[in-house]
Amino acid sequence: MIKKILLSAAALVTLAGPTWAADFTLVGEDDWFPYAAKAEGKPGYTGFAYDVITAAMQAAGKSVEFKTMPYARCMEVVKSAEELGCFNTNFSEDYAADYVFHKTPIFTTRVAILAHAGSAESGLTGASLANKTIGVTLGYDYGPTVDKNTSIKRDTAPQTEMSFKKAIAQRVDYALAAEKVATALIGKTPEFKSGLKVVGYVDDFPPLYVAISKRHPKAAELAAALDAGLAKIQADGTFKKIEADWDAKLK
Repeated sequence: MIKKILLSAAALVTLAGPTWAADFTLVGEDDWFPYAAKAEGKPGYTGFAYDVITAAMQAAGKSVEFKTMPYARCMEVVKSAEELGCFNTNFSEDYAADYVFHKTPIFTTRVAILAHAGSAESGLTGASLANKTIGVTLGYDYGPTVDKNTSIKRDTAPQTEMSFKKAIAQRVDYALAAEKVATALIGKTPEFKSGLKVVGYVDDFPPLYVAISKRHPKAAELAAALDAGLAKIQADGTFKKIEADWDAKLK
């Protein structure tokens, strides 16, 4: 009886051991909620981009697992082919030597322009920010209209929340944040809900992709799977459902 029990236990270990591996392992940035971030108060990750990529892989008949780390580190380990892909990344010619990009983006977004709640302005665009002082977050891009406009005075903060507080205090003319980031921060912070209003949008924020290591043997396979899967979930309504679910969570 003891021998049978031991044999059964050994069989269970074999069956439950590391015999299964996902087709792809990808790395998501850990501090850009609600697009991709570490889960709050528990191990793991959360975010709109994780859900979109998971659905796209399922639609393409592939399995995927994730790791999460700071964005700069994420790009480095993919560049060296230690990891296969990092998201969320906008395409740049500067990346061409080290990364491959799939054709269909994970998602597109726009940048919210926020002012203090007493502002009477509305309908602003990126062009409206010329000669203004804007609160931006260290290391973030906001689209060519903003990033290439040298007349804009940038007040850079390490966290988006700090720029929001400056906009409330009118220490900057406006604060900028990706649309869902702005929605999430306003939704969970009473100070922002009462003190800020969206007065416009920057519409040329670049689409976001998985940056795929050019040196990784699975690079072409992953790019093809992403394009196939993303196209399918865009066509069958899955993407819209994921986005609607996240929009509902953030309100």
